[in-house]
Amino acid sequence: MKRTNRMIATLICAMTIFAMAGCGQSTDSKSGAEASQSTQAATDQMRDDWEKALETAGEARNELSSTLKNAKSMIKDAASTDDSATLQSAIDKTQEIYSSTSVDSDRPDSSAAAYQSATDKLNKATTTLTNQTTALTEAIATYRTKLPAMSYTVTSNEGYTYDIKIAGLNMSASVDTTKGEPGKVAVAYRDSGVTHFTITNTTAGKKAPLNWEDKDDSLTGNFGSVEPLYSKNPCGDAGDDGECESYIIGGKQYWIPPQATVPIRAEEDSPVVEAHQFDVDESTEGDSCLNEGQSCGGSLTIEQTVSDQMIDTLRHPDGWASLYMIKEGYAQTPYNAGANLERAENAGSGPDYYILAKTAGI
Repeated sequence: MKRTNRMIATLICAMTIFAMAGCGQSTDSKSGAEASQSTQAATDQMRDDWEKALETAGEARNELSSTLKNAKSMIKDAASTDDSATLQSAIDKTQEIYSSTSVDSDRPDSSAAAYQSATDKLNKATTTLTNQTTALTEAIATYRTKLPAMSYTVTSNEGYTYDIKIAGLNMSASVDTTKGEPGKVAVAYRDSGVTHFTITNTTAGKKAPLNWEDKDDSLTGNFGSVEPLYSKNPCGDAGDDGECESYIIGGKQYWIPPQATVPIRAEEDSPVVEAHQFDVDESTEGDSCLNEGQSCGGSLTIEQTVSDQMIDTLRHPDGWASLYMIKEGYAQTPYNAGANLERAENAGSGPDYYILAKTAGI
């Protein structure tokens, strides 16, 4: 009996020890699995952070590229001045930073440490690119303030008022070698793309229609056509004096090259265009001649021997004026009730214009 009891006791002990050992093994496996899951979760998070950093860095690089391209176009073929030289210096520095700051899109190995290192490099690149975009944008803004500017108020017949501010007026000109017969060249000219405008609804406590000329028309209103004015006829060297429009302003004659108009109107993707109206005190702004499809210029074919002279003339207008065509007898023509605005009298047979504003020297 005692022998039997001892055997039973030994068996129970062995079973107990086995069970305890089994439980201990199960706990270790669970802890290992949890640790593995935690490590994988951390790696997944690092991968997500890297992907977001890569996207952000790519966007920052694209933004700097676009700003750099715009800045180059603003002074390309424009008159050389101390101010344009300052902007060129900022462009050169930006180009250096853009070229030397890479965005590495190669996926790192699967470790969390590798993802973290790659993410840190991308974040550093983003900071460098973004800071330089800001610096170049500020340089462009400073350059713009050195160029001709104007401001004026547009008033509709119904009494809606809009304040217009325009800055950065400048002309560029260059030879277009793709046009012209032997011995002749085409001189292309356009607003250099620095022009920036703001249109603000200043009608006291009221929303205002998008089209101030006809409040029931949803089309974008024209808030002036800014024109470069030349006291010397640029078309004279082209052998066609009549190709340039001519106006008498303040008793002096000026000429405007064909298609040199800088239109002042709300951009198609702006909120005011989508809403077909301005909210109370709402403003919209834009860079008129940087819009896709907006040329703000034309060309004249001339003798190659006088191309340098023509280019210099076109780059240096006497001044600028914002004009609005007078539509005689048309009820919606603003200011038609005897407003004391100065007129630009057409020297030919075309219509006269109201001068909404003009720069010094005109």
